Amino acid sequence: MTALIDDLRFQPDTSEQFEEAFKNLAFNLGFIGHRPEVEYNKGPDNLWRIGQMQFLVIECKNGATVDRISKHYCDQLSGSMHWFEQEYGTGCSATPVIIHPVNIFKRECSPHPDTRVITSEKLEELRIALTNFSTMLSSPDNFAITERITEALRHFNFTPSTFIRKYTVGYQIEE
Repeated sequence: MTALIDDLRFQPDTSEQFEEAFKNLAFNLGFIGHRPEVEYNKGPDNLWRIGQMQFLVIECKNGATVDRISKHYCDQLSGSMHWFEQEYGTGCSATPVIIHPVNIFKRECSPHPDTRVITSEKLEELRIALTNFSTMLSSPDNFAITERITEALRHFNFTPSTFIRKYTVGYQIEE
């Protein structure tokens, strides 16, 4: 878990490690993670199944160093949402998520209305929570005890109903 957490940081030229770590994070939290762009050469950087028919369509921009989300990144996330709709149909729902240091889109962008952003601050909150989560579960009193694991997932907001609320923010468009 320590190696995974170390790879979850904003740093240029680390997209491969970051995207793989984010996929593996899904499994560590009890979700199902995939990397469609790598596996099928199209789709989002990450796709998490967090519920029966609920998904997160995730674009990872951990190498970004600018203070606005570009039109290119916005269009990429929109394209990934279109890919999801074509592949999964209307019976499934997805929340578009972009991982970027800031939550402000450039003026020319038209983000999906449900877009959520994992900003620098939210990623750091997630990293701290993951560290505390893994420490809690590494105790012999908690390890492999289903009730304690479930309690820890709830405590750290790693459930389908709380993850997005806790570790993402809404977006803004620059004026």
